[in-house]
Amino acid sequence: MAMYACICPNCGLVLQLSDTNHRSEKCDCGEANFTSLGVYPADYYKLSEDKQQQLIQKTLNLTDQQFKEQKEIWEKIREPIRKRYEEERQARAQRNREIEMRNRVTCPYCNSFDVSKISTFSRSASVSLFGLASNKIGKQWHCNHCKSDF
Repeated sequence: MAMYACICPNCGLVLQLSDTNHRSEKCDCGEANFTSLGVYPADYYKLSEDKQQQLIQKTLNLTDQQFKEQKEIWEKIREPIRKRYEEERQARAQRNREIEMRNRVTCPYCNSFDVSKISTFSRSASVSLFGLASNKIGKQWHCNHCKSDF
């Protein structure tokens, strides 16, 4: 399945879509299906900005004046989409940070994140040396900051 650079005629967004998807895929602006630019994405992005614009203008059958007007319309349409995308990206990043912080092990004594898991070998070696007097029985983590086991 070939991938092509495709443009949304409504907002001017250029995406990489398969040759069959561009006919049915709806843009985030919700107004239009994508139009294939007839080139592979790698080839499109190698073009200078002027050549990209000429390709878009030719594909959408726009005169120079129509293309200039259309670019202004695209910018107005894309601005809220960009803002929404940026807000969603920041919210995802915040959620990921919160999940990471929830899943991190902290020392219950000094609240340090500098902890390491006590290996099975280390635990069994301690038990074999000290028996039931081993301080690693029932412990899973070692704090590298305050040196406690928990």
